[in-house]
Amino acid sequence: MGSSSSKTAYSANNTRGASVAALNEQLRQLLERLDQEAAKYANSKVNDDESIEWNPSQAEVQLITAAWKCARGTYDLQGTMADTSYCTFRRHQVIESSFAGTVKRITSTVIEAKTGSPTTDSLPVLVLAIRGSASQSARFSCVTFGAPPCLTQHVDLDIFQPSNGTVCVNVINEFDVVTRADKPYILSLVDVARAMLDLPPRTNISELETSEEIVSVALEATRDENRRLSDDSEDVPVKESNLWRFPRALYHHFGPRVVLLTRFIDNQMSLKAVEISTSEFKKLLFCRVAVHGKSLYEERINALEQGRFNNRSA
Repeated sequence: MGSSSSKTAYSANNTRGASVAALNEQLRQLLERLDQEAAKYANSKVNDDESIEWNPSQAEVQLITAAWKCARGTYDLQGTMADTSYCTFRRHQVIESSFAGTVKRITSTVIEAKTGSPTTDSLPVLVLAIRGSASQSARFSCVTFGAPPCLTQHVDLDIFQPSNGTVCVNVINEFDVVTRADKPYILSLVDVARAMLDLPPRTNISELETSEEIVSVALEATRDENRRLSDDSEDVPVKESNLWRFPRALYHHFGPRVVLLTRFIDNQMSLKAVEISTSEFKKLLFCRVAVHGKSLYEERINALEQGRFNNRSA
């Protein structure tokens, strides 16, 4: 891209930006194909029998809803956050993101309970929102949406004694690939792509290979429409068990996971919120991008706020 005049000339090299855009489009295509393939496996969705219904208090739901409003607000700094029936919002500080994205946009918002609203230990509070997550300062609560905090070592929260009003929860939409995407998982998805064509696992992927190379390999493996994996194939044991098995995860989520999912109940689509253990979550084959969008999280968080989940009455 460039422009010039009689006095000066300017030029800009956007090669890297174009490369990233092309990679993102390739990755989107790959994940669409993988999502279709994943539906063949039993662990491509939450096992209702292995999950526990989530039953939060009203105060906890209100704090999570307030955290969501702050997190969403990082994408629209010019907009205003409408007060709810139980709290008010006052944006306190904004730290802009860097051009390269190495520094994420952060907003701090003061949330106070409205006069006459039920007393709660959670408010007032200062919420720090970092492009999709929100954490409660002072009591060190942590509320995230589609992007759980990760550590290289597993941390058991049972050994801690949180204070009153402290909340630690990771809200996740069922099928959200972002919540599963560390390197071993992505490489395993490459093997899912190869299984679509009855090809052996690509076990020789180098640790030094780039994301572009990994995605290109997976796309190439799915382009041959004439070599589809037949349902009666005997060469891929994982198909016989109807489960896709993953390698050991590189990162571990910090805090419990609440997965939001929809099920057809009593002749209508209903929202369920369930808690899933670490061991069960690591088995899930999620590879859908669309459910990571803000609009779907917004819709389901609103349903939580209104009490329209787990067969509760609004």
